[in-house]
Amino acid sequence: MKKTEAKVCSSEYARYLGLPHIGKKILLSQPTALESNEPGSLKFFTKTTMGNYNFLNKSNEAFYVLHADLELGIDVPHVKSNNPRLDYCKLLNKFFKLDKISGIEESAAIGKNVQIEEGVYIGHNVVIGADTRIGSNTRILHNVVIAEKTTIGHDCLIKSGTVIGQKGFG
Repeated sequence: MKKTEAKVCSSEYARYLGLPHIGKKILLSQPTALESNEPGSLKFFTKTTMGNYNFLNKSNEAFYVLHADLELGIDVPHVKSNNPRLDYCKLLNKFFKLDKISGIEESAAIGKNVQIEEGVYIGHNVVIGADTRIGSNTRILHNVVIAEKTTIGHDCLIKSGTVIGQKGFG
């Protein structure tokens, strides 16, 4: 994940989610881990303990997507959400772009008559059987096996160690 090209005001994040902005408005430039103290960061928070509330109030230069049930005098800039994790992901998809890598790693084994569309990444030790089709912008991570005559759609993510198109333990 990379920083946004320009800093975005936290009120724009709230507007995009359709939620009221609470606290001061700040400029944001990056998503970070909850423990990070970097100014201008976007975070989400779902679990609550008193220790975490104390931590939250020390981070006035971050913007939080907090669970709607939190009511203990939190002073940090935030929105209240019924699903903070989902709303955080929506913000990542809208305001932060992944650096997409495409190409085929040298250790991949590609069968005959395989159709690979634009923007596809194929990781290390991937085996793709003959007469298979891989849709555009698909990411196939390391150590995946795709059987022959299989079709993979567009914009898919196939995680490491996956086997597709072969009979299982049924």
